[in-house]
Amino acid sequence: MGVLGELGRYPLQIEIICKILKFWQHILANEDSILFQAYTVQMKYNLTWVSFIKELLCFLGLTNTWENQSVTDLIINNIKSKLKSSFSKHWKEELAKVQTGTIQGCKKQILPGAICDPYVTYLSILKNPMHRKYLTQLKISAHRLEIEKGRYNKPPTPRNQRICTNCPHNEI
Repeated sequence: MGVLGELGRYPLQIEIICKILKFWQHILANEDSILFQAYTVQMKYNLTWVSFIKELLCFLGLTNTWENQSVTDLIINNIKSKLKSSFSKHWKEELAKVQTGTIQGCKKQILPGAICDPYVTYLSILKNPMHRKYLTQLKISAHRLEIEKGRYNKPPTPRNQRICTNCPHNEI
């Protein structure tokens, strides 16, 4: 989740859900097809695929769409926006909760542009791909520095004892 949020990307599930809804729209538009007949049988027995759509629409407060058995491109775009907004909100809340992402006393912060823009600005400023990679790893705590590795020791190394092993300064 951290990588997606940091890079301004969204989970693939959002696109998958939109494709499912587009397929549902296609089925509903072709009432004479064998596909629609199969859909009717699935509705009758409340099978997985159909129940997923129903639960999703109810979760998003679109029960009316399910009851009317009609979906438009506008509704699908609205659902996509709601899911993206929900992901952004969840990611920002999780990031705010993180207390372990401290490096030399500076707490992690959401960089301007993260999630809001399709591409975070600091990534376009850095021309060297390896520099972008390392900075992103540092931002999302996916690095191998002792301050991060010490969290996963059994038992965890206390923060004040996670001394850097890469330099002679003996600092955290």
